[in-house]
Amino acid sequence: MSDHHKLNTIVRVQSIAIILLFFGMGIILDNTYLKEKKDPDILTARGIIIVDANGKERILIGAPIPQSKDRIRDDYDKVEKTYGDWFPPEANFMSVFKEQVNNDAYGMLILDEHGYDKMAIGDPVPDLYYGRRIGPSTGIVINDSTGTERSGYGLIKLKDRYMVSMGFDRNDGYEGMVFSLDDKGEAQIKIREKSLSKSLLLGQSIDKGLFGIQYIDKRDTTSTKTLEFN
Repeated sequence: MSDHHKLNTIVRVQSIAIILLFFGMGIILDNTYLKEKKDPDILTARGIIIVDANGKERILIGAPIPQSKDRIRDDYDKVEKTYGDWFPPEANFMSVFKEQVNNDAYGMLILDEHGYDKMAIGDPVPDLYYGRRIGPSTGIVINDSTGTERSGYGLIKLKDRYMVSMGFDRNDGYEGMVFSLDDKGEAQIKIREKSLSKSLLLGQSIDKGLFGIQYIDKRDTTSTKTLEFN
């Protein structure tokens, strides 16, 4: 066999090998693509906005949730118009809202037809519109028709520990009854009357060294009564 014939044979073999290589790579890539796309029901997205029949944005899902043109808390002018008159000037409501309140949530937020926050599930959930929470809370919050929190359950990260808390709030936003348990061992049920001056504490308080029931009146500290169980 001449050298020229040998060279042609080598070239043909190499050409066939290259064609087979590309063919094999194509199969591998195609199989990889099919594996990644094998479940058409899985949707990958940074954020999702679901609208109602009238085109109003009602459900925000994301990490964090996307901003909404219909959400009151995403528009400073709407926030001031909605809540500004609820607070005295010395409260500096808008400054607090802009500088301290976290409106984001990593999870899901449901709005009503007027743009008020109604329910959030997240890690964390948004802060109250009038101030920060005592710590980032992983859980759920339920608000009334003014966007004011009325109930919530969450795992709250404090400076040096976690606390599990479930609260029931009055229409002014203040807690009326709270169940809480933290890593220091405190386990409490706290009930406060409407004026917030009187409260009833049931359970264990590490700071006060108490396990029992305690009645407290902030306006009259001499009236404090304690029933302690040894």
